[in-house]
Amino acid sequence: MRFENPAALWGLASLVLLILFSLWRQAAAKVTVPSLLLWKKIPERNPPVRALRRPRWRLELLLQALAIASAVAALAKPYRETEEPKPRRIALVFDTSARLQAGDRLSRMKAKAGEITLGVLSHDVVTTYAAAPAPRKLATLDELRGIDAHVDLDPLLSAAGAASDRVILFSDVASAPVPFVSFGAPADNAGIVEFSISDDEAFVRIVNHGPPRPLPIELRAGELRIRETVPAGQRTWSHRADYSKAASVRVALTTGDSFPLDDAVEATRLAAGGALLTLSGRHHDALPKVFRAIPGVSVQRGGGGALVAVGWDEPPGPGELRVFLQTPDAPLKGEAAFASHPLLLDLDKRGSEMIFGELPAADRAGTALIRVGGKVAAAIRGKDVHLCIDLNAWQAMPSFPIFWVNVVDEAQKAARGLTVIRAGRPVRLIPNAVVEEAPAGAIRELTPEGVFVAYTAGAYRVKASGESKSLYVNLLDERESDTAGVSRDLNWDAGAAAQVRQRQDLAGPAAWAALIFLLLAWLLQLRPE
Repeated sequence: MRFENPAALWGLASLVLLILFSLWRQAAAKVTVPSLLLWKKIPERNPPVRALRRPRWRLELLLQALAIASAVAALAKPYRETEEPKPRRIALVFDTSARLQAGDRLSRMKAKAGEITLGVLSHDVVTTYAAAPAPRKLATLDELRGIDAHVDLDPLLSAAGAASDRVILFSDVASAPVPFVSFGAPADNAGIVEFSISDDEAFVRIVNHGPPRPLPIELRAGELRIRETVPAGQRTWSHRADYSKAASVRVALTTGDSFPLDDAVEATRLAAGGALLTLSGRHHDALPKVFRAIPGVSVQRGGGGALVAVGWDEPPGPGELRVFLQTPDAPLKGEAAFASHPLLLDLDKRGSEMIFGELPAADRAGTALIRVGGKVAAAIRGKDVHLCIDLNAWQAMPSFPIFWVNVVDEAQKAARGLTVIRAGRPVRLIPNAVVEEAPAGAIRELTPEGVFVAYTAGAYRVKASGESKSLYVNLLDERESDTAGVSRDLNWDAGAAAQVRQRQDLAGPAAWAALIFLLLAWLLQLRPE
């Protein structure tokens, strides 16, 4: 045992003072005895009174001495050094990608992790990490569960490595930048990895990681039922039909393999009964008034998740169709020429009542919608519409509500198409929608703005604007359809933790001992003689 402050041991000299004080007694004083009866009670052979007396070795004196010795020892800061194994910080990182559900590999991972933790890592500090779907620590292995999407391991390994001495990865990979354990599965999977749908054709691309074999395939779209067989070796299949009225189109393979998650895909028509329109920039009473007159349209100032976003002299917010209204610096002279476009339906005969201006050069890119005297007054590029017009004069004209009805109709037409929803990727629904039904234990998010992202594949039911709608979330990830992987044991010799010299401070126990001895001495002094 060593002392960090050995000079404090001189405090043990105070034990001498304790002994001297124990020899001292108070000097005698003359006292008048008021009666003979009390005088007789004085012992006849009372020894002579002296200032000093022989020491009386009482337990209180011993406890007081021990209290002083312990307090002095605490001030001296005693410690001892030992060579013991230092616990390592070990992070167990689990790949929870969808493909690892094949062959019940998550359960095998848990069992292997428990074996390692109780074995070679029993003296270490072990922390578990997984993506569920974002990287996070798990309190126990029982919290480990897979997601129906691909997991990017780099952020997960970085988060685990930042707080650990060693990282061990549990996956199906053949190589990794850290020690790993790999778990393989049967090389038998066949599934659909690509699905596209239009109003007149459905197309799928198929992969087969097992032996070549013919695959029965079925398509369902309303009353339409198509059953065919994809020949061995063929990797694509399509079917032409009228899907424009179908609420959903489903294509399914019959594979009988160990990974059914990619055997079926489904497209859903997401159109709902309501539409949100957001306004930004300068305020004009005519804008919210004209939109509220359109059935099913709700209007709000700012925000996201809109079907149509309109901005007056400022960029509009996010939306499926964005309209930039710009106030002209000077009116254009000449006859307005309207392009053939759904946004301009029934407007070509009303051009004379509108006061247009020329768009800035940066906003003329794309397709010109309106030209006045050869100059571009309106253009569309992608989902962005730019229109330079005098809003104050236009809002009183019949063409004003006609144009905005066309805008809402065009946005809703684009939203009415069949949509393929993929696990882990956001899709925009109607704002303020709620999930009524979902697969058991589903991991999903739905924001008030209507942004929906699910990490569990399967059928969902969502309610919005009083209407319930069935949705289907698909895997559709070629990386996850390759389920075979490899099997490989831990490629790291954990061994024993390094022997390191560790310091164990004893000042704290010494201070507590001093307090206990002092308390016991005080309690003993309270006893009657």
